[in-house]
Amino acid sequence: MTIGSKEDKKLRVGVIVGGTPEELNDAIYTAHEVAKALEGLGYHVEMITFDERFEKAVKLARIDMAFIIDATYIGSKKVNYGLRDLLDKLKIPYTGSKSKAASITKNKSLSKKYFEKAGLLTPAYLEISAQNLDTLEERLVRYNVKSPYVIKPRDEGAGMDVYYINSLSELLKRAKKLLDRHKNLIVESYIRGTEITIPILEIKGRVVPLACIEMEKAKSIKVLSYDVKSIMQFSPQKEIERVLRYHVPARIDKRLSEKIMKGAIVAHKTIECKGYSRIDTIVDRAKNVYFLEINSLPTLSEVGPFTKAARLRGFNYVDIINHVVHSVIDFMS
Repeated sequence: MTIGSKEDKKLRVGVIVGGTPEELNDAIYTAHEVAKALEGLGYHVEMITFDERFEKAVKLARIDMAFIIDATYIGSKKVNYGLRDLLDKLKIPYTGSKSKAASITKNKSLSKKYFEKAGLLTPAYLEISAQNLDTLEERLVRYNVKSPYVIKPRDEGAGMDVYYINSLSELLKRAKKLLDRHKNLIVESYIRGTEITIPILEIKGRVVPLACIEMEKAKSIKVLSYDVKSIMQFSPQKEIERVLRYHVPARIDKRLSEKIMKGAIVAHKTIECKGYSRIDTIVDRAKNVYFLEINSLPTLSEVGPFTKAARLRGFNYVDIINHVVHSVIDFMS
């Protein structure tokens, strides 16, 4: 599948790598996969890390656009700017969502407010901070947040510090520990059901849900925490499938699949995500669809679930990368 013109292929694309210490190796690996695809399409590619030398490196590379792999700053230095803000300042267009949408999706509580405003279901929830911890029991009742619970940092991803909790006493203990590391937490009612994730790809300005992907966890695993994901990262495929198995497409009926994908389009558009995203949901036994989170910068690995879903639409990995690039090129003046 060929997209674009020869003029497009002369563009210099900077593949931007960031990431927490825990995620950096994965980000680098994905960056090399993306770079290889871009080079195969004829683009000139520069690999650039988002660290203290970033601005200088970008200017030296003379890139026309940036392909963001991970927008997390590398290093111990405290910075008061984000990658997207810096690229906006440098007037360099970039793949994925703009700063506002990325900020909304990072804040799980704010994302839920947008879901609710759009008429989408989301599990009952509330925020926890050191200032309101002493009123937690009262607020759980007020906001109808029932046990069992899921507690997690409000502004972290990758399953970092996510816990399944059975009782109020256990919830209070865990919240106190987590508040030593995180300023804000979110606790929500745990929904028993089938976890479905929906990769979104924008194609010529059209928001396309690629497929409903079912995530079948081992019965002993309630939530996909960072610890679980770390074990999977270094395990053989057979061991990984004992923990988590992806079913592409999900083992659900057509009507339910269409309902979920329609909601995913609404979520993507409501938060004004751009280029691509991934929406996480859970479907209970009554077929109610609860929207959990939205990832505005999902991993685009060659063998990951995003690519598996795209194949159902007739796209290979290079097609995905080309569509993502053209979600930027098509709007460049």
